[in-house]
Parts: sequence; structure tokens; C-alpha cells
Amino acid sequence: MVTEIIIYGSTNCSGCTAMKNDLESRSLKYRYIDVRSDPDAYAELIGRGYTSVPIVRLIDKTGEKWYSVTDYSDRLKIISNIKRG
Repeated sequence: MVTEIIIYGSTNCSGCTAMKNDLESRSLKYRYIDVRSDPDAYAELIGRGYTSVPIVRLIDKTGEKWYSVTDYSDRLKIISNIKRG
């Protein structure tokens, strides 16, 4: 079961807004980190090879999974993984 959802995004990112809206419409709680105002978070994403946002990190009892979100199908896949736990 997913215990924490973290969205890494930035201001004026339409994909970030869409991901947040998708989670909110399903009453799923998440933490949002703006990588423009959090240099450590930005450095972590770059260190993991990500160069664009949104990035979603799902944490559960077995570890964590990171997802790059580029379109609607990515958002649905993430939500499906949250619901399956």
C-alpha cells in the first residue's frame, strides 16, 4: 500500500497541475515539492537522471518508485499503481 505520494514540479507546469488535479479528484493526499525553490530536491532529480517535471515518487513498505509524467496515460498508470498498492 502506498504510504506517501510526492510530486516534484515547478510553477507554471501544466503537467504538474494536471497530476495534482487527478490526485485531488480522487481524494488522494500528496506532498508537492517545487524544485525551483528547493535546490536539494532539484539536485536529487538531476542526480537520478530526470531533466523535466512532473516527477511522481510513490513510497510504500517495500521501498519507492519514481515516475516521469509526460501525458495522461502516465498519470493513469500512476493512479492505478496507487490504488493497487
